[in-house]
Amino acid sequence: MHPEVRSDKPGACPICGMALEPLAVSAAPAAEETAELKDMSRRFWVSLILAVPLIAQAMAEMSGAKLIFRASIGGSMVDLLAWLQLLLATPVVLWGGWPLLERGWKSFLTRRLNMFSLIAVGIAAAYGYSLLATVAPGIFSPSFRGAENKPELYFEVAAAITVLVLLGQMMELRARAQTSSALRALLDLAPKMAHRIVSESREEEILLDHIQVGDRLRVRPRRSPDTRRPPGRHEHRRQRRAPLTSSWERPRAATIAGTPMSGPLLAAAILLLYGRHARRREDPILDLSLLRIRTFRIGTVTGSICRMGLDAVPFLLPLFFQVGFGLSPLQSGLLSFSSSLGAMLVRTLSGTILRFFGFRRLLAGTACLAAAVTAGCGLLRPDTPAWLIVLFVLLSGCVRSIQYLGLNTISYADVPGAVLSKSTSVGGVAQQLARGFGIAIGAALLALIAGPRMLTVDDFALAFFLIALLPLLSALGFLRLSPLDGAEVSGHHRNQPRSA
Repeated sequence: MHPEVRSDKPGACPICGMALEPLAVSAAPAAEETAELKDMSRRFWVSLILAVPLIAQAMAEMSGAKLIFRASIGGSMVDLLAWLQLLLATPVVLWGGWPLLERGWKSFLTRRLNMFSLIAVGIAAAYGYSLLATVAPGIFSPSFRGAENKPELYFEVAAAITVLVLLGQMMELRARAQTSSALRALLDLAPKMAHRIVSESREEEILLDHIQVGDRLRVRPRRSPDTRRPPGRHEHRRQRRAPLTSSWERPRAATIAGTPMSGPLLAAAILLLYGRHARRREDPILDLSLLRIRTFRIGTVTGSICRMGLDAVPFLLPLFFQVGFGLSPLQSGLLSFSSSLGAMLVRTLSGTILRFFGFRRLLAGTACLAAAVTAGCGLLRPDTPAWLIVLFVLLSGCVRSIQYLGLNTISYADVPGAVLSKSTSVGGVAQQLARGFGIAIGAALLALIAGPRMLTVDDFALAFFLIALLPLLSALGFLRLSPLDGAEVSGHHRNQPRSA
């Protein structure tokens, strides 16, 4: 990533922390590259084996099994479990994650913070805090103590971060090794000998390394081995062979589109299965019976449809600016940042807007406005003035912020306090699913529209137009709200009947 960095041996880049790439590909695999891959693979597998019990313990805590288990044992056994976690996490962090910690430490020494700086801080904070909580729990104040009057431990966090980063490093090194193997295979296809013309009637074969400037060489066409075979022989074998092409072809559109579309379809199937499971349980983790509350149902289900369209725009816009307009990542990021500015500006007027319009008119109107702004983004072109592009992105952020505020408020306006915690769990999961579905739909539309060719500005324009249909469709669902729904929260009492 940084071509100005040079080193006479393998190692990590002092700027970004990534592994250094060789300047030239040798005919034989480098021993250093193979040793680095083997070392990283060994660290990953050993760390994974040690981290599995720690992660399983954390999952048990989430399911409540840990509280039942700890209630059945004494306090001394709880301390023993803490020391066991320390015993498992220490080799994972200090041995398996040592290359990561070393790169992070070097980034602080050189004052060039990078990804490994964040990784090292996260691992060190989780492990260091848990180490102190295990060795000296008495130094922590009561506010840091849990149910057993002991500080919570986060050894599984440090181990999980280490294992996941080691997995990424191992996959990166393996991909580099495969790329180097492919390049070496191409080098093997190059001829080893050359025909040098000595005189008009004499030639000689020499090694390529012996060619000098000024030598005259004869280039001969390479004959296929099949031309030396008798006619008709092995003809049936040649007919069974797949036809070869002289250039690389991109996969068909169906293949590209099949990958992003399989995710939403699988997620929808899982949701249906969970809905069937939740109806059979008396106390499910996600209580879908809360959808019987009308305002919660509209805010969650109809709101999810609207969120898909709204969340697809922040994914499509940076791609649009970089691929369609040819802007740099920095320029694209600066343009997209104006969306965040719009979201912050409109927050100052959110209370006034809610009191004036009410939830029904606000959500339905903002959904239509979001559809218009999203479709308008598809009309942008590389020669569009910069101020107009910023205006569209700013409006997109304003509309998205207002809509999120209205949805988050109306969803819980009529939820009883006894089930409020359950409703926030359902609403939070619905928001995350809507965001994931929106990104997946945006990517799938680009794949379906472009097919095997490169993306163009018109492809993004059509994707924006299709995405705009989602918030427009949700506006019909928001119209099912009553003008008085959420009036106690928004302060919109203008249409309420007055008592005599």
